[in-house]
Amino acid sequence: MKTEKSPLTFNRTILILCLAILAFASQTSSKAVPPHRQFVSSNMTFSASSLTLAPSSSLSAGSSSAFVEGPVIVTADDLNIGPSSGYLVNILNGNHSSIAGGAFGETDTDYDFIGAGFANQVSDIMSGILAGSGNYITASNCFIGSGAGNFIDSSLGYAYDSAVGSGYHNYIATEYAFIGAGADNNVLGDGGFIGSGYFNTINGDYASVGGGSYNVASGTFSCIFGGTYANANSYCQYAHANTAFLNPANSYAVYGSSQTSEFLLSRTTISGTTTELFLDGDTASHRIVFPFNGTWTFQLLVTARSANGESGGFQANGVIKNVNGNTTFVGGGTTMAVPAIASDVAGWTVSAAIVNNALSVSVTGNSATNRWVARIHTAEVIY
Repeated sequence: MKTEKSPLTFNRTILILCLAILAFASQTSSKAVPPHRQFVSSNMTFSASSLTLAPSSSLSAGSSSAFVEGPVIVTADDLNIGPSSGYLVNILNGNHSSIAGGAFGETDTDYDFIGAGFANQVSDIMSGILAGSGNYITASNCFIGSGAGNFIDSSLGYAYDSAVGSGYHNYIATEYAFIGAGADNNVLGDGGFIGSGYFNTINGDYASVGGGSYNVASGTFSCIFGGTYANANSYCQYAHANTAFLNPANSYAVYGSSQTSEFLLSRTTISGTTTELFLDGDTASHRIVFPFNGTWTFQLLVTARSANGESGGFQANGVIKNVNGNTTFVGGGTTMAVPAIASDVAGWTVSAAIVNNALSVSVTGNSATNRWVARIHTAEVIY
């Protein structure tokens, strides 16, 4: 026969269960988590005079420590990171510096910034890395936007006020330099500019390479817009190459062995004395560098003008070659006349010559002050 429980018995059972739950909760709440074993589930900034991140997965400074889940920003005078800590640690040193996110970033001086990324490092004042990985700055007032393995290096001298936009393994070791993007580009001359491309190198001050690959700009103010394997080693030379012939001795590509160039020479004359034009004008210190075992076919244009408007123009074509260090005009000799196209002054003359294995242009004016500008355009081969 089924027996029904009375409402009084049921309510007594519920009351006993509630009292048991309250007793258990009271015992549990009295056991607080020790302060040195706190678990932190969000990002954390930790400062200490001496900080150790040990393999036991704890941060310790004196008697306090914490288990941390998530990125950690560490500010410390003395930091030791254990070999298997497992933390994504950013090290923030210096005053007024900031690391917004990422892992294993480090700022070592004042007013530095790292936005995000992995293993980026800034070691001089007022420089920053926005993102990427393995980027490194050791110069002041410099910037790397993103990419990987880019390096602005002050160890060879001054390298401040320089920037790398992005790319891979780009390198700057001078001041006022810029690499926009690309890979394995190098700027070793002050004020050098590489827009993009790969394996381009600037050795001359204020030289530029717009893009392309394996181009070398060694002359001061020289320029290579693009292409591949161009070699601009004269002052203010513009060069463009489409390929490179191989050295038969070792099968290496020969820079500048299939290219065209443009040169500008100028000078002011104040007498009838024969005067050589130079790539740097009246400073008169830079001639055209001619390549070893090279041959050029060139077109020479010369323009002259005096203060009172007297003008003249001259033109000549020629071929010049170097054989094992000896430079001559093809057909023999080391000088050639450059005839006038038209001239207001009969006494003005122009000639081309080989001077110290370089192509030289000389002019003869009159007693008035005259300005001279020459342009040489070449087709070049090296063998």
